[in-house]
Amino acid sequence: MIRANAALRHFPRLLAVLLAAFLLSVRPALPEDAVRVFAAASMIDVLEPLADLFVEQGHPRPVIVTGASSVMARQIEAGAPADVFISANLDWASAVIKLSGWGKWRPFVSNRLVVIGPAGAAPLEDINQLPDRLAGGRLAIAEPDSVPAGIYAREALTKLGLWEAIEPLTAPAENVRAALNFVVTGAAPYGVVYESDARDPRVSIIAEIPKWSYFAVDYYTVIREDNPQADAFVRLLRSDEADEIFAAYGFSPGHGMPL
Repeated sequence: MIRANAALRHFPRLLAVLLAAFLLSVRPALPEDAVRVFAAASMIDVLEPLADLFVEQGHPRPVIVTGASSVMARQIEAGAPADVFISANLDWASAVIKLSGWGKWRPFVSNRLVVIGPAGAAPLEDINQLPDRLAGGRLAIAEPDSVPAGIYAREALTKLGLWEAIEPLTAPAENVRAALNFVVTGAAPYGVVYESDARDPRVSIIAEIPKWSYFAVDYYTVIREDNPQADAFVRLLRSDEADEIFAAYGFSPGHGMPL
């Protein structure tokens, strides 16, 4: 079954923590001033072309580690050698500032929630039809207690009056990309992910979740202020060139958002 006991459910998160620590421990092979970026899992695809652009501008290639915002934040709080944190919500960005003494958060891009099914799945005429569409099947969501995508999903389904019926059918995943993978592999017939994740050709969007039903999905950068490359990378994320890349990957550019 997808819903494992508590220990098994947290095992993938532990693996992500250990993997992040391992990747960043291989530092002698990296340029001394390479910026180390800990980012929300939903950024995994778009950060590669952004890293390419950063290199084209004459900087060392960033070292990128992705995972749930909660896992990345806890790694930084535990002393992981990161320079930039990209969080999918304000709470985890604020937590890193409070507990690690990093600089202020800055919003730079946004996203939205959608419901997905396998490629070619019929769209829902109304989001309120979701429990009937599930028909006892699972709904993959990111872990709703700490992972931003899951927090947003629970908030939305609660405001829509659907959470009580759907909660017993949820299949919590370690992050939003894992929730996407549940649907891709058939482990769950449907899932709630970000619009950027739904670009995967193996899935189809069957419904957009009304924006009024959940807090705005804004992404935030926080930087450790003693690395000039970190500041340069964050400036890149708020540039016109980055806007074009974000839009191509399903994000809503927002480098003009207020600080």
